Amino acid sequence: HPLRGRRLSLASYLAYRHAVVDVVRGAQPSADAPLALLGVRRRVGYRTPFLGSAIFAVAQTSLLLTVPRRLAESYAGMAAVRTIAAPRELAKFSYALIWHKRLDASLAHAWFRGRIRAVAATTTA
Repeated sequence: HPLRGRRLSLASYLAYRHAVVDVVRGAQPSADAPLALLGVRRRVGYRTPFLGSAIFAVAQTSLLLTVPRRLAESYAGMAAVRTIAAPRELAKFSYALIWHKRLDASLAHAWFRGRIRAVAATTTA
């Protein structure tokens, strides 16, 4: 990839086409919402609902993919990709647990949610 450096400027970030993990109605809210507040949009070159395919799709291309740093670093060795910090204008990624209301009363599901919360509480950003 022609980009170099440790962090992208917003102008450089917007100059490239992006692989977008389609989370909500064609968008990746963690990246697209802060950009919309600035009145700018990414140019999409590849859209998928699957993170795994997005990471391998950008390998050895000029496409950019915006994902949490730790996730990018864990895939970097497997997919021949490089990590560069996103523009400062993008907020940090946040995570949420979401489940169907029919699982509210499930003891097994409640246990599983508790385990996820416990692990998340011990990790640092």
